[in-house]
Amino acid sequence: MPTLIDLLVLSGIGGIAIFPYAFQYLRKLPAKPAPVAHDPVVANHTEWQIHWTNTLICLLNELEESGDSDAVSLTRDLMWQILGGGDKKPAAQGGKK
Repeated sequence: MPTLIDLLVLSGIGGIAIFPYAFQYLRKLPAKPAPVAHDPVVANHTEWQIHWTNTLICLLNELEESGDSDAVSLTRDLMWQILGGGDKKPAAQGGKK
């Protein structure tokens, strides 16, 4: 009955004997290109505006609850820019009186 050392030696010899054939096979395989990250596909600009405006509205609600007025202001400005607003900023809405 072969011992563990005998099996290891025979496996090593078999690996050395098979290596040239395996190497030739591996060289013939085409190189797999790296995956390319794609931006989400949006049919048109209006859908893009709607998607990001809705996302920012959710963020705005969370920021208003946390009381971070600087982040709320920046989020409103970003929404204004996405919706095509000019350099004039919109009047503050929902402020405390």
